[in-house]
Amino acid sequence: MRFSRHARNEMRGMGLTQNEVRAFIASDAGWISRSPNGNICITGVIGAHGVRVVIAIDAPDVVVTVHEYRGGPW
Repeated sequence: MRFSRHARNEMRGMGLTQNEVRAFIASDAGWISRSPNGNICITGVIGAHGVRVVIAIDAPDVVVTVHEYRGGPW
């Protein structure tokens, strides 16, 4: 799995590693939805952070962005 520069910068700001994000994507800990432009969004918790991971629909091995998500039930 590859990470865009934007995703790596966002992860660095939250103190997340690529392995933590990969494990989150592979687990069933989050819930999956689609963004308005069709990309795959996985929302959940990694450590102490509520996050949304966005995966490109045309290249499912590329993480477009990882950003903090505050709208969850936690």
